[in-house]
Amino acid sequence: MLCQLASKATRRFHKPNTRIQETMNDVFDKIADAERHDILSEPENFAEAQRRAA
Repeated sequence: MLCQLASKATRRFHKPNTRIQETMNDVFDKIADAERHDILSEPENFAEAQRRAA
C-alpha cells in the first residue's frame, strides 16, 4: 500500500529536469508528516484499486 501510494504520488509530483530521487524523498516526507486518515481518506476505494492493480 505504501509503495503504491509513493509511486503514484511520485509520478504526479515529478517535474521535468529534476531528479526522481528528490521527488521521491519529498513524497516520503509528505507521507511521514501526514496523518493516516488524511492519506487514506477513502479506504473502501483502496480495496477496489488493489483489485484493479492486480
